[in-house]
Amino acid sequence: MNLRARQFAYGLLLTTALTPAAGRADELALPPPLDAAAVSADSADLVPAGRVPVRFADSDAALADTVPAAPAPARRVQLAQLEMEIPPPVGGYQPPVEKPAQPMQDSLQLDIERSIQAISAESAPSVRAGLVYRTRPGQSGLSQLDEVGIPIEGRYSPGLTGTIKATINPLYLAAGSIGSANLTQFGANELLSAKGLALVGPGDQNAGGVIGKLGYSFGPYSAEIGESAIGFPVTNFIGSVAYQPRFLNDELTVRLEGSRTPVTDSLLSYAGARTSLSAANAATGNAFGANGTWGGVVKTGGHIAAYYDNQSVGAYAGAGLAYLSGTNVPDNGTVDALLGAYFRPYKSADDQVRVGINLVYFGFDKNLSFYSFGQGGYFSPQNYEAVTFPVEYQGRSGRWSYLAAVGLGVQHFNQRQSPFFPNNPAAEQALIASAGSAAAFYPGHVTTGLAANLRGQVEYALDNDVSIGAAGSFNNGHDYNEGIAKIYIRKTFSEPAPGGIIPRP
Repeated sequence: MNLRARQFAYGLLLTTALTPAAGRADELALPPPLDAAAVSADSADLVPAGRVPVRFADSDAALADTVPAAPAPARRVQLAQLEMEIPPPVGGYQPPVEKPAQPMQDSLQLDIERSIQAISAESAPSVRAGLVYRTRPGQSGLSQLDEVGIPIEGRYSPGLTGTIKATINPLYLAAGSIGSANLTQFGANELLSAKGLALVGPGDQNAGGVIGKLGYSFGPYSAEIGESAIGFPVTNFIGSVAYQPRFLNDELTVRLEGSRTPVTDSLLSYAGARTSLSAANAATGNAFGANGTWGGVVKTGGHIAAYYDNQSVGAYAGAGLAYLSGTNVPDNGTVDALLGAYFRPYKSADDQVRVGINLVYFGFDKNLSFYSFGQGGYFSPQNYEAVTFPVEYQGRSGRWSYLAAVGLGVQHFNQRQSPFFPNNPAAEQALIASAGSAAAFYPGHVTTGLAANLRGQVEYALDNDVSIGAAGSFNNGHDYNEGIAKIYIRKTFSEPAPGGIIPRP
């Protein structure tokens, strides 16, 4: 792996939203498809972890003559998870190589020196830390979401026997207060309204917690386990295992992965919510039960993908199956598929342009997009299709590196009607008896429209070990808009090989 791609050890990240909003790329993940919007699935992140969300390509790898710039696995379905990560380096600043005191006989000595420096950088402990903010517009107290996180990550490779990664991420989520016009959409209030009873006001919707994860990777193998999030109303174990071998001189990569990740579309799906059920139980003969907590949805499943890139053309395809579960939320099933290709009409040592096409499909068994008791609060259409035509430019000039990309196309999705209380037939029947069957279901709808994704990143290397940068994106994929801006500083603590240049014997 390119040395520069390993040298982002400490980062300070400030993220602000450009417009509304809603992944995570682990160490083994490849650069993403040209149009990140085209690979989203359940959060308004097919792919983070995510996330999908707004991914930034590791153009350091993409521009290297010997490292394929294949797209990232389309495996995450929450864009937000990706956004909680500090962006990888863009461009590919090449630090100057120190000249030996005496001329070398051939290039072998320089190759040995660079290998020693790469080993030193890989084995050195590193720390990254950041401040992240994301926002998503919507109905206050329901689909609206603001999130602040402080991810801190430490990495260490003991004796070059793989890499250990520990992450801690304190989070605060806020959805606002539910206005009187939308109060019937929360908890059991629709039933209380149908019976002429006073509605339950849940107050401000917010949650705080800490996500902790511990991971290990060695060669093509990686694994991670954690918890999301201690302090939330609903806490879940999360994690992943993956195998990612490469073939044909690294031009072909195959990735097999199993994962369990939180669904970060809303406060309800991510953290869970609470409501009082006393009045609803009294009106229905205790149909709702005693536990007034629901939500906290996790997605568990597997994904397989393949990526080919020969530095002139590339193609990728993937498919996955998963089920989603949460507290007092019905289980749900989902399937996704991704197919794409691209070519480079221009490529030099310092710049390249990629032009491609992305085709995406995913679908869910149930529509659980809402916020009454039993709903999941996550985007779950019966079917979603999108075709986009992305164009991406990456380059570098001296200490500057930069990326700009735009993807435009068409998206179409169909959402089924959904019962107010999907996991509670007795409560649903009581609502039908009081308000009629038409008022006991959220209506379905079909939407066709423009899919657009814009993103950019610029980075400046202060020296060989410190870089500063800024990144931004806008994405209108799925049923929401999303905008994010970031500024960051990156520091590596890798030490050079003892003695610097190896003297000629």
